[in-house]
Amino acid sequence: MDIISNVYGFLKDVMQDPEISLIGLSVADKDTVLFDHKLKPYIKNGKQLVFSITKSVTSLGIGILYDQGLIGLDDPIVKYFKEELPLNYDRKINDITIRHLLTMSSGIDSENIFEMLRSTDWRKLYFNSKFTAIPGTFYKYSSITTHMLSAIVSKVTNKPLEELIKTHIFDVLDIKNYSWEMAPEGTSFGGFGLSLDESSLVKLGQLLLNEGTYLGKRVVSKAYLDLATAPQVIKQDYVNNPNTVSIGYQYGFQFHVSPNLSYRADGAFGQIIVIYNNLVIVTLSQYANYEHLYAYVYKHFNNQPVIKARKEVLNDYLKDLSLISKGSELKVIKNESYLLPDNELNIKKVSFNKDHVKFTYLDHKEDIFDFNYDQKSYGNSLFIKDLYLRYQPHFVVTNWVDASKLILKVYYVETPAVATYTFKFDAKFLEFDSKVACHFIYQGFNIKSL
Repeated sequence: MDIISNVYGFLKDVMQDPEISLIGLSVADKDTVLFDHKLKPYIKNGKQLVFSITKSVTSLGIGILYDQGLIGLDDPIVKYFKEELPLNYDRKINDITIRHLLTMSSGIDSENIFEMLRSTDWRKLYFNSKFTAIPGTFYKYSSITTHMLSAIVSKVTNKPLEELIKTHIFDVLDIKNYSWEMAPEGTSFGGFGLSLDESSLVKLGQLLLNEGTYLGKRVVSKAYLDLATAPQVIKQDYVNNPNTVSIGYQYGFQFHVSPNLSYRADGAFGQIIVIYNNLVIVTLSQYANYEHLYAYVYKHFNNQPVIKARKEVLNDYLKDLSLISKGSELKVIKNESYLLPDNELNIKKVSFNKDHVKFTYLDHKEDIFDFNYDQKSYGNSLFIKDLYLRYQPHFVVTNWVDASKLILKVYYVETPAVATYTFKFDAKFLEFDSKVACHFIYQGFNIKSL
């Protein structure tokens, strides 16, 4: 296989597609990383929020308990949650099994991420949900459904899912650079919330490609993975859909199965691990049209490349790839502060000087956004990551439109999120407009100073 040509052809298609904004690409076989590249300003081997790839990792945790004989796939889940069941729960819940959770066929009607934000116990929230289908008869993608798998791990082991995964997977694969959010009741997020770097994603892919072993050590059984990565249910809404030709309509145990029977772990906005043609293909993205993205994977990572390219041609092409927008040459000096009304980020005051913008929060903490005119430095600031405000690294591009208008483009480089903060100055007031691309929760705001 000509990996250089495969990668070059894939990148040429992806980078020209306006519906995909690629952060990074890694390709490996069973033993070796064959290609690895990340676009600026994203940090090489820096953590990335992988969204629903978390679901596939949760499935591996269930597989470990299954291999140990601690759970059965057809166990009714109510046996694990007698204390969390409400008095008047829907009796269809009695028939939900671990297998139904794994295949997204528990019968749940929907979920509301804002209800999850308000809830103090996601297990109880699940049991108080509306169940409209008989378990096992209808596919409904739902993060809270996967979260119940994490909750089962906690019930069986008396430890969070994160500890099980660390002991049995991450330590074996030498994965150290990660973080995992916790739900209000003290269980690891099951359906999302995991952050990993690209090398760790590749290792997880190699674990899958090697049928559950890593460097010769058995981590999870081939028998479980054969079930997890094979079609178990049909995504009925995807059948005969012209926008899912490459995506397909089959689902395993928290893994998506493509029409060519390759399989994948999917995360929102284009975070993917694809097992195809004896390769691990990992992408990280700001956003992605999945039908396009998978079509490019299956088009280019074949034994006969679509485009032939030498290594020097690929290297020259990579030199010019960047996601950093151009900043302004104009530099304006302001020495002013403005008090703000209530807002989604809890910013109380915004201040300006010749070097930076400073946010002061209601709790008196401060964040500084250096103008970073030379585009060489990173900072840290508070922003919503998954569901919660978290300190995280950022990269700033500054654009003074004129003396009365400043635009900061802030890349929160552990996530796909890119915030645009626009400040308009007049004689008395500051208008502050905050927008963000690629985020589920944060909607932004437009306010005037007090």
